[in-house]
Amino acid sequence: MPQSDAMTLASETPNLREADAAACRSTIERGGMVLLDFWAEWCGPCRALKPVLADLAGQRPDLTVLKVDIERNGKFADEFGIQSVPTLLLFKDGACVDRRVGKVPFVQIDRMVAAHS
Repeated sequence: MPQSDAMTLASETPNLREADAAACRSTIERGGMVLLDFWAEWCGPCRALKPVLADLAGQRPDLTVLKVDIERNGKFADEFGIQSVPTLLLFKDGACVDRRVGKVPFVQIDRMVAAHS
């Protein structure tokens, strides 16, 4: 994601940001609801999911959405068996409780989060 896009996302939705492995681990360890979005710049469905996740983060301030670029965080993606992008992993209180692969519609992601809230 270009830096200007990242800054725009952060200013509009403070609970949505790019993160590396260390930031993800730290956020997950603090507990609460955390959604990891494993993505890549070259991935069309990943780019299409960007506004969906921004909407989700805007409507769910209790959810932290972290965007993990697999090109820069390949070993971290391997730890979770990420084989295609986009892949969403939902964590609650430090444990992975759900997973979705592909361009998932807003309603399906929102229901996934609600089921674990």
